[in-house]
Amino acid sequence: MIQTYFDSIRIKDWWNYILPPIAGFYGWGLFQSGRSFEDSFFTTVGFFLLTFGVASFGFFINEWTDIKDDLAAGKKNAVATLSISQQTAIFAFIVLQLLIGYRLCVTNLHTTLLLCIQLLSLLLYSCPPFRMKKNMYIAPILDALYSGTIFYLVAINIHYPTFFGLNISQQSALVLLTIWAIFRGFRNIIMHLLTDEKFDAAIAQKTAGTQFHRYSVERFLYRIILPVEVVAFAGFCFAERAAYGILLGVAYLIFMLYWWKRKTHIIPFILKRQSPADESSLYSINIFHEVALPVYIFGLLAVKTDPFYGLYLLLMLLIFPGIRQWIVSAIQLPLRILP
Repeated sequence: MIQTYFDSIRIKDWWNYILPPIAGFYGWGLFQSGRSFEDSFFTTVGFFLLTFGVASFGFFINEWTDIKDDLAAGKKNAVATLSISQQTAIFAFIVLQLLIGYRLCVTNLHTTLLLCIQLLSLLLYSCPPFRMKKNMYIAPILDALYSGTIFYLVAINIHYPTFFGLNISQQSALVLLTIWAIFRGFRNIIMHLLTDEKFDAAIAQKTAGTQFHRYSVERFLYRIILPVEVVAFAGFCFAERAAYGILLGVAYLIFMLYWWKRKTHIIPFILKRQSPADESSLYSINIFHEVALPVYIFGLLAVKTDPFYGLYLLLMLLIFPGIRQWIVSAIQLPLRILP
């Protein structure tokens, strides 16, 4: 039953990719609040339940409303194999997670409003009679909102009593974070649509993958979307002029320089790669936010705020294989460079 539940919410599709960046931005807000480990413990537990519940809700609803299309396209659908009673039990369990998480961690109106917008976006995207995922232009925007942008805003804002009580630099940082998250989410969903091109073509669904040549779409992402994304996230890091943000921003720009230059043979030669990395792999940029951001922020919390926050860092290494893999690779890096 547990495996059935995990399959129905497609946990393999998002555990390593959606949760770590959210944890990083949650830690960012936590660091700014100055709350101790003990004081924030139940808020953190509640936020994890809430985030897991919202993500599960989104993927379950999307899978459930996609049954007909997936069968027509010859695509696997985990919910299609479940009985009505199983579907109802899983949905009820997801809603219970949401309610418990909300009760434990949400104490302000603006976070509640953000969550309402997120759930509404999910329903508009997936459910009839709206089913906006069929609209080639609206679908990527809604996906960018509910799958990332609002998650990140909730993660930070959950520690703020009110948005309007923030100083101008904090407000500017949140605006830049919103711009970055929308553009990042747009890039990710477009790349996903390119991957799903053959399935969408089978049901005559118009998407960026079925209507445009892959090379043209990737060039648009590389030349238009990515520069805005980079500038916005760097601006978010530098907006408050705090040392921890500036350090993260500098590290991000160095990482992006590496990503851009990796098609040359300089860095691949140093790391003893056989050939340069594929420059069209726009997914690889996400590594910074999925690994470096949460590790840096919770390391900072452990050093600057409360050493017990180091327990969260250890927990992330245990439960997120992606983070664990990259940390091990980083430790082994000197051995790869040395002769």
